[in-house]
Amino acid sequence: VTFGELIPAAEKEGIRLNIPLLPRKSKTVIGSLLEREPVIMPKYQWDITDPLACVEVIFGTGDEFRTGQAAGPGSVKEQWAVGGVQKAPYGPGVASWHRLIQGSQGTIGIVTWASMRCELLPALEEPFVVSSANLGTLLELASWLIRLRMVNECFILNNTNLAAIFTKKWPRDYQNLKDALPPWTLFYTVAGYEFFPEERISSYIKDITRITQRLGVDAVKAAGGISANEILKAVQQPSAEPYWKLRYKGACEDVFFLTINDKLEGLINVMNGAVEKAGYPASDMGVYVQPVVQGTGCHCEFNLFYDSENPGEANRVKDLSTLAVKNLVSNGAFFSRPYGETARMIINRDAASVAVLNKLKKMFDPNNVMNPGKVCF
Repeated sequence: VTFGELIPAAEKEGIRLNIPLLPRKSKTVIGSLLEREPVIMPKYQWDITDPLACVEVIFGTGDEFRTGQAAGPGSVKEQWAVGGVQKAPYGPGVASWHRLIQGSQGTIGIVTWASMRCELLPALEEPFVVSSANLGTLLELASWLIRLRMVNECFILNNTNLAAIFTKKWPRDYQNLKDALPPWTLFYTVAGYEFFPEERISSYIKDITRITQRLGVDAVKAAGGISANEILKAVQQPSAEPYWKLRYKGACEDVFFLTINDKLEGLINVMNGAVEKAGYPASDMGVYVQPVVQGTGCHCEFNLFYDSENPGEANRVKDLSTLAVKNLVSNGAFFSRPYGETARMIINRDAASVAVLNKLKKMFDPNNVMNPGKVCF
């Protein structure tokens, strides 16, 4: 089931998904959940594994296993017959088996189905943008908004990414839109539900205004010609075609990690140093900052756009990605989802964890038939 299929199906039931930022229409929802991709409503993310609930998995041994409430008693259909739901992910027993499967990149087993937690559709929504040349100010604002549970969607984009998403006529309008945008833009939405939605939103706006005034910024309805309503409409759906990361130059290399707000600006400086050393234009680098797990940390993503038809440029970006990962790891960035050639460099920094993972691999896939060569196997 893809995002393009499930989002409209959920809306017909009065609910919506907590989705990543502009996924492909053709991307499988289960694949996104298993890879722990960051979601745009951190208010509803209670744990880094959310919104995944339960899964059924076939391990490399051939054994079928269900996690969380789906484990039983009885089959899933028998649970439905007595009003059971597959919502809580923990168990069976005291173990959180879904954590073993998430992020394993198919090396432990094959997931045949999954359940996920959804949220109610609001009766009323009011989106805003806050722009600044100071990322630290926007990080502090986002922290307060999420900490006080005032907002639903909440994320930060630099002008490169915002222009890459909302430019309508390529390539003519891209540079003009990018130049009109501020360096950083925080987007957020306040929402009201069945009871007193207008009063709820009004109350939130008054409280948020006090915070923005204290920080010296303004919450407005547009930035650089892009309206907050336009952003809201876009991010609640999959990306339009062509996929937004491919519109600028045709290809994109992503470097992403988890960190805390206090370290983020220092890590961005580390990335800027790597970019300068590699000779990549810093102005071409997109940056996406997504608060995660109730705002306790953040996902930081650098998007390196390049021309895939230019071998020299493609190789330069590949080398830059490797250098950046090495430098960022050395400065405290946490790569919880390592892929490709840098995966072993990241994972092998922790020999104890590798030893445990290899023991688990032998238990659940003793013949190494599940996606061999990935992660540390």
